Amino acid sequence: MAVLCLAVDDRFIITGSEDNTIVVFDRRAEKIYKTLQLDNYPMCMSYGLGQLWVGDKLGQVTLLDVTTYGDFEIVDTYDVGHMGKLTGIKHSLGSVITSSMDKTIKILEPNVEPDAIATLTSHTMDIAGISFQNDVLASAGSDVSIGIWRPKNATYSL
Repeated sequence: MAVLCLAVDDRFIITGSEDNTIVVFDRRAEKIYKTLQLDNYPMCMSYGLGQLWVGDKLGQVTLLDVTTYGDFEIVDTYDVGHMGKLTGIKHSLGSVITSSMDKTIKILEPNVEPDAIATLTSHTMDIAGISFQNDVLASAGSDVSIGIWRPKNATYSL
């Protein structure tokens, strides 16, 4: 099956595939550490801060808890209001940001019930992907455009 998304750190290589699986490869042991079966195939992922957030083809988000021991336990799957498959997901301590084929970007609260803080709708076609770095959110659209967002208050961080 085709690998659709991946994340890497110094310990793990994590892949998401069309067969609805997340495979966690332990780089140090040089073998598969864990295989997880999801309900839908993963399209994007964000890994770090003890969490793995996975966006799927139905526009849903799955949260996995990653402790220092690397348990990779599924916490839950959430409908965050997207109407198309997810094309990007980024998370931090202050937010979870998702983009979708439904032309929207959602800024979500990073908790057990990730409610939308804001929905951005500046693209007229599918959003191909997002990047978030140094308090700047950028999006690439199929409408041959990019979107750039910065917080209004310099002390506020997405």
